[in-house]
Amino acid sequence: MQGTWSNAWRLTLTAAVALAAGACAPPDGGPGEEAGSLAQALCPAGQVCSPPPTPTPAPPPGSSVTLSQDDLVTYLGNALRLAEISIDSTGSAPPRYYPTSVTNPVWAQCQRDLAACNLEPFAARAACRADVRESCAGVPTSITTMVAAYSYVTFSDLAKSKGAKDRFFSIGTIQVDGFSAKINYINTYVTNNLAMGFSTPLSATQPSVWLYLTGITSNSPTIDIDNFPDITLFGMNAGVSLDGLRPSADGQRIEFASANGFFGFSSWDANNVPDFLVGDMGGTVRTTASGMVSSAFGDASVRGAISQVLTEMFAAKVVSVHPAGYSQINGVVGDGASIRVYYYSK
Repeated sequence: MQGTWSNAWRLTLTAAVALAAGACAPPDGGPGEEAGSLAQALCPAGQVCSPPPTPTPAPPPGSSVTLSQDDLVTYLGNALRLAEISIDSTGSAPPRYYPTSVTNPVWAQCQRDLAACNLEPFAARAACRADVRESCAGVPTSITTMVAAYSYVTFSDLAKSKGAKDRFFSIGTIQVDGFSAKINYINTYVTNNLAMGFSTPLSATQPSVWLYLTGITSNSPTIDIDNFPDITLFGMNAGVSLDGLRPSADGQRIEFASANGFFGFSSWDANNVPDFLVGDMGGTVRTTASGMVSSAFGDASVRGAISQVLTEMFAAKVVSVHPAGYSQINGVVGDGASIRVYYYSK
């Protein structure tokens, strides 16, 4: 009898240890196989013992407020309204001018005159250089001039008041499979054609803001191919994902880690010839335009402006709960189609 009780006690202890270790189903032949079998035998009927799931991380400390899609539309939608997008390499888009620094032609002439002094008789060279330096004294090496751009993303006065700066691009001729082509003024204004919201991708730990723009048009044809039938794109759309919403390093603002833009279309047609004859011209345009959108929204000034808008949206919600405002933002967490922002109040 004593041996029987001893064996029973040993069996029970072994099973308890196995359960405590989460070893309900070890690999075949593994050191816990016997214990795992015993622990499985003790599971409720119809259930399978397995290691517990990874616990959900604790929320950041402090109070929190929820920011909804409607809040985003009210604040960020208003700031982005009247932005203009143009993608063009034909020169048919309305030009937008921006300042750029170029070499001062007067200074360049001074350098040529100095070099020419070396052609003078040796005895006259020093006097020649002195004369040139005197006449060129104070001439700046560069000057600012206005340059026309046909591809750009420009912003409204409201967005500019937050710090956003217009972005200008130079898009040249596209080369695909031996064909040369130009983009024929793909364009839109942001009005009621911009949708937006919050999301948390399955592979991400931080939420994102997504922007989706429709109502994009072009001159006809959309892609002008040299010495070959042209291409028309239909159902054009664009957007950007502002990924990794998070507090700034000082805890005073909401910022995002990266901007990933895209450009797409529902279909395309090569005029009067089979589509396959022109290669992946539409895909090349997609890549070019997507890179332009990413660059525009990844620009430091635009990132800063969007960060300010998100922070203002958050601060307005905080004041409705804590009139004195917040002292620090502790975390940004996805909450379905909304986000929760955690903070310490003043």
